Amino acid sequence: TGGKVIRQLRKTIERSKDAHGQSPSDARFEYLYVDTSTDEIDKKDEWKVLGKEIDLARSQYLINTASNVQPVLSDPGSFPGLKEWIEPRNVFDFVNASTAGAAQRRKLGRVVFAQNAPRFVKAIEDRLSVLESAQGSKKGAVIHIVCGLAGGTGSGSIVDAVAQIRHKCADHDLYRILIYAVIPEKNSRRVKDVSGYSNYYANGYAALSELNALAIGTLSTT
Repeated sequence: TGGKVIRQLRKTIERSKDAHGQSPSDARFEYLYVDTSTDEIDKKDEWKVLGKEIDLARSQYLINTASNVQPVLSDPGSFPGLKEWIEPRNVFDFVNASTAGAAQRRKLGRVVFAQNAPRFVKAIEDRLSVLESAQGSKKGAVIHIVCGLAGGTGSGSIVDAVAQIRHKCADHDLYRILIYAVIPEKNSRRVKDVSGYSNYYANGYAALSELNALAIGTLSTT
């Protein structure tokens, strides 16, 4: 979801430029696309508009593959920060080198994000540095987080992503966070007809519950 929205936003901005390549707005944008697969990045033909390529630079996306959690599953004692997260262990029995994305499992999506949290924080720092170092820019930013809550990746990482950004950008007057979360559609055919998508509604409900708890200060993110 996030990748598709970023792509359409970049197309809209490119279409709005005048004949001299100038944007009608003074707003400055930076992007960070985070996912557990390269599906959207690999759609090269879709990252074009008006004959121009609008694909993301390598520093603007972060791919955290599910297969990388296998060391944690094999030897949890060596990862004390994640050890308690992977119980019960049998939830992850299906994970192997070919596991695609977060396999619609919210718990897997969260562990994948947690294992890569330092990379996420570094990427956020990098994007904010680029944004704030531009000529005429002031310190601060509005951070828009766009994700779907039906699958395992978005619903599993949204709360921890917000917590990491809040920790890094503690001044809430300078850094606002806005969340655009797409919930599972009502009576979805994918839920009914496609094997493996039975977690859609549970993923969405759990993520919304945690976001609500985070917003009112009753969810611990330590």
